[in-house]
Amino acid sequence: MAAPGEDTVTEYAAAIAGGERPLAVLLRSEPPGDEQDCAAFLIDGHHKLAAYRRTGTAPHFLDIARLADRRPCDPGDLRAVIGGDGSLEQSASNLMRYLEHARK
Repeated sequence: MAAPGEDTVTEYAAAIAGGERPLAVLLRSEPPGDEQDCAAFLIDGHHKLAAYRRTGTAPHFLDIARLADRRPCDPGDLRAVIGGDGSLEQSASNLMRYLEHARK
């Protein structure tokens, strides 16, 4: 009798060997670049990781992380990205007003 979940691991391993790359999902408390100093939780993908290990293939992750320190970017940064493009200025006008208001 196979261990619980063994059939699932075997199916994922076959898919990985065939070129598929199913995603395991991580939830992290810090932005990318701080991997060594943050809490990370595998919220989906235990069987997938076992299958990746079995096939000797590097796993693929969907990494959900807090991306900012909750401060909006500087309006000047947005202006630099827009670069004077009229259609982008129009599209980003509400965001620009928010950023300018947030600085006050």
